[in-house]
Amino acid sequence: MALEDAISKDPGSGIATAMLASLHATQYNLDMPNAEESYKKMDILAEKALKLDPNSLIVRVIYTYKCFTCNDGERFFTEADKCLSMRTNSPMRMGSVGFHLSLYGDWERGISILDRVLDKRVRYPLFYHSAIMLNYYRKQEYDKALEEANKYDIPSLFWGPMLRAAVSGQLNRINDTKANIDQILHLKPDFEKKAHYLISRFVKEEDLVQLIVDGLRKAGLEIS
Repeated sequence: MALEDAISKDPGSGIATAMLASLHATQYNLDMPNAEESYKKMDILAEKALKLDPNSLIVRVIYTYKCFTCNDGERFFTEADKCLSMRTNSPMRMGSVGFHLSLYGDWERGISILDRVLDKRVRYPLFYHSAIMLNYYRKQEYDKALEEANKYDIPSLFWGPMLRAAVSGQLNRINDTKANIDQILHLKPDFEKKAHYLISRFVKEEDLVQLIVDGLRKAGLEIS
């Protein structure tokens, strides 16, 4: 792995160490193979990176992501505030903080940050649209939610079709859900058994998790 090689050559690099922590956090959150081992590595690497380079915005943003992944809400919001207080011209870094703030329930502040990032018309991760979609979804503005879900075009991840299936279920567009359900189960064959568990890794409000599950059931998934 390139990041591991970089760290072996420069073990004092806080940025490389943090980026490897972020990779492991994502592998855990998406329930990829060896997810539990990735969780342990993420924790160790993120803590090490912060000690190596506490003044780096990249390191701080990734440490905030680590707190998000660990469900450490108090530390997460403290670290998010520190990131937002640091001067930066990087919409990407701030977009990450806004994305995670939204999913942790600080919708007003998180969506405001994401709106500013999207207004800059720079390249940004398409998964940012999932937070915007869920902001509409939680308010039961399902037509707007569907528009945002359709922008989440990352074929390798089950989240895009999952969001489209959930909102289509709420809109009673059952005929539109089959392709999305097929894609979910192709990408994540055990999704129906693990749906709540998987959604909760990103969505920190239980009421919203249940509303997503409700939409998926209406779409036709048999979620235990």
